[in-house]
Amino acid sequence: MGLGEMSRSTLQKSLKILSSASLQEIIPSTMGEPLLYPYFEDLLEISRQLNAKINLTTNGSFPLGVDYWKTKLLLHCSDIKVSMMGLSSETNELLMLGQNQKEYLQNIQALIQEQKRLRALHQKVASVTLQVTVCKKNQDELEDILDYAQEKKIQRVKFNKAVFLSTSSAEFLDEYALDDSPTASWRFTAQKLKQKAKIPISGTLLQNRSTKSQQDCPFSKEIWVLPNGDLQKCPNPENRFGDPSSATASCANCPCL
Repeated sequence: MGLGEMSRSTLQKSLKILSSASLQEIIPSTMGEPLLYPYFEDLLEISRQLNAKINLTTNGSFPLGVDYWKTKLLLHCSDIKVSMMGLSSETNELLMLGQNQKEYLQNIQALIQEQKRLRALHQKVASVTLQVTVCKKNQDELEDILDYAQEKKIQRVKFNKAVFLSTSSAEFLDEYALDDSPTASWRFTAQKLKQKAKIPISGTLLQNRSTKSQQDCPFSKEIWVLPNGDLQKCPNPENRFGDPSSATASCANCPCL
């Protein structure tokens, strides 16, 4: 669901329509910070009424403070994915502009502690995941991120290759895009991650193209709602923000898989 500038009435109308289509889970847009959406608490309440969980991706800044959000999110979400672009302040603050690394890590710790407290009270709570968008700037910190997640008892880490539009400049790609050659260093890192992981890890970084091409599209059972209420089946950003006629807009070359 692409929140953006979605009005409260469009939110309510869209969810009412989808509730008749076996709605099980709501995924607020990852194009921006969902907790800044002015009607996010309406979304939580409507999802509760519909008996549908929220699958949330947040940048970890927790506007209004982590104490304001942690309990209600853990009780209303199926999974809380906290984006992590780097474990070091230099990398994470570079790739997540405006982030304060000290406060960010404290927020994650507070979320995990509250999860532990609620579980001790036999409450059913959301899992917590670190979601890593891997690019040239942070590829050397992936093992450190996994070590951190395992130390802090985080349940899962997703390592997804950064997706770039076909309209991105050559200079931008040279600075941020991963080398896609067979001997690229990130391929060896991906193998190390698989070997040392003691918690579930997943994501496009860990897949190879031959395996990926044999899989069913993971988005086939999803419906994406745009801010104006229009429905869209495919989340590939190339179709909305890039060139829909480009090769990466096709299912066969979809960078989201």
